[in-house]
Amino acid sequence: MKKLALTSLLLAGLTQATGCIIVTDDSSGAVIEVEWDLVNRGDVVSCSSENATTVHITATDSFGATTTADFACADGVGDFAPLPLDTYDIDVQLLDGTGTILGEVFFNNITLANDGDTVVNGPAHFDFSRYDVSFIVDYGNAGGDNCTATSAGGSGVVQQAVTLVAEGAGSCTPYTLTLGAGTTTNDTCGSVDVCQENVSAETQVIQDVPPGNYTVSVTGFKGALSAATYECYHGTSSFNLPNNSPDDFQINSAGASSGVILAPFSPTPADDANCNAIKRQP
Repeated sequence: MKKLALTSLLLAGLTQATGCIIVTDDSSGAVIEVEWDLVNRGDVVSCSSENATTVHITATDSFGATTTADFACADGVGDFAPLPLDTYDIDVQLLDGTGTILGEVFFNNITLANDGDTVVNGPAHFDFSRYDVSFIVDYGNAGGDNCTATSAGGSGVVQQAVTLVAEGAGSCTPYTLTLGAGTTTNDTCGSVDVCQENVSAETQVIQDVPPGNYTVSVTGFKGALSAATYECYHGTSSFNLPNNSPDDFQINSAGASSGVILAPFSPTPADDANCNAIKRQP
């Protein structure tokens, strides 16, 4: 006669895991079974869509001894051969065809208590959610336009650069930036683009960003496109992109309207004189 019991498990990394079920029969030894799936915004997606080929599982017993097994990602489930009764930590890695780890889930303190048990863990959810992150830049000249010359009451910005940095990365994170006019730049690592106005028609979009914590920085350059430009405007905004949100995301600065990054007049020291030589705007 089979009996079922629910135990707890621990999730680590950027993925999620759910339940553990024990199924008992009269066989000798105990089996660890792991289930998994791949999700994007809460919907299950195929292994091939994310270039995932293999699930590599390591079971570590209380003495530090390990047992490993590989399964095809498309199988969605894998069983170890019977293991000695003990408490195990389970490391589940999702790999591509080169062996690169695409995601990782941990189930800790999984106890094999009885001969004949099959301990079912999971499913382990490997999260491949991606979001479009939008914003409008405002260089802070009340009643003026970003790209209009300062002599005509605008902020006088001729070019911009956008940099996106993931928390803990230490350097920029390159994603495609779509400008309001429909053109694109190659990345969000400070590539210089033409000035964008502070209107919804020129909303800028960073495409296909995974969940995480980020800081985006915007620099506005004064000068002339055919001559030297100067870093006169700067703004930053930090934001959290949550897991499994159904919607895309708008960045905004504190105190700004939703979707607006404020980049006020704040020259770099080296460009201060040149920025102020052109009519300074608040």
